[in-house]
Amino acid sequence: MAYDSGRNSTTAQDLLLQTQVKEKLISIFRKHGAVEVDRPVLFPRSRFYPGNAVQLLDSTGTLLQLPYDLTLPNARALAREEPPCAKTYTFGTVYREKPAGGQPFNHLEVDFDIVSFDLEDLALKEAEVVKVIDESGYPSLSAVVV
Repeated sequence: MAYDSGRNSTTAQDLLLQTQVKEKLISIFRKHGAVEVDRPVLFPRSRFYPGNAVQLLDSTGTLLQLPYDLTLPNARALAREEPPCAKTYTFGTVYREKPAGGQPFNHLEVDFDIVSFDLEDLALKEAEVVKVIDESGYPSLSAVVV
């Protein structure tokens, strides 16, 4: 009983709103030439995350973690191989550890990425990210340009 305590119930109205937001964002991302990609759900523990990242042990004793955000899994994938296309997006769940333990908090997140191999066009790509945020109409969206 205590394991599931504190879980918020989602209403039908919440689900409908989430679907509408997702459809609008997908439309904007596709208009900018982005394709949807999956991100890994588990990966080796990273020192880049704060203390409330959810950490787990696998059967071999390797310390893994669930995504704290959708950026690090993408960066790890980019380090392994060149991306299939320069513009990608993903919708996923990110996790935060509960101080008392048990089922972690989870939140939905969207990640829109443009990969650049040339510093000369970086300003143009930064401007495109800002344009995507502007087109979304959701002022709470934020961007990290790397």
